[in-house]
Amino acid sequence: MRTVFVSTLLVFCMWLLPQATADAQPKESVSDIILKYATTGNFSALQKLKDAPLAKDEELMVSALLQEDGQVARAMYEQFLKLYPTSPLASLSQSRIMEYNAALQKSQSGLVPTPKKSPETRLPTDIRYTLQFGSFSTIENAQRFAKSFPKNVRIKILSVDSEYGQKLHKVRWDGYRMTREEIDSVATKIPFDSFVVEDR
Repeated sequence: MRTVFVSTLLVFCMWLLPQATADAQPKESVSDIILKYATTGNFSALQKLKDAPLAKDEELMVSALLQEDGQVARAMYEQFLKLYPTSPLASLSQSRIMEYNAALQKSQSGLVPTPKKSPETRLPTDIRYTLQFGSFSTIENAQRFAKSFPKNVRIKILSVDSEYGQKLHKVRWDGYRMTREEIDSVATKIPFDSFVVEDR
């Protein structure tokens, strides 16, 4: 009889042990469930969870996760961090803001066209300069003006067509072809009114 009692007691204890172990395990919190659904992308479960009784921070987080407008969702995550900075869901809010900003930056960089390289313009190195003393509409006036210079000053008359189709006769110095720096120096030393022009 004693043996039967002990056996029955052992069976009863073995039946109670799993129940006690199950009761001792911590229950999964609503915040943990929200984190799990958000990580796995289970939006249908989040939608069902929205109708359940939730805490204020949980309710705001579920609404933000279900928000289809990314800009509105980011504003909700930012509001969440201001209202519930110590919430277990605060880290989720921070990660979602970072993900949105990264996606936004990537999309904007794709819209900005890569600037095209402008063709290199090389400055001609063979340009030389001279001095021009006057410009006349008739060759006679240009020759008369050229004769007014001393004989040791080399003068030439260059006849060109103006942009209006008029023939112009330019009285210029017929000296050495110089760089801009050199001709500027010469212009300051001669006793005649002149200005620097390109000598092509």
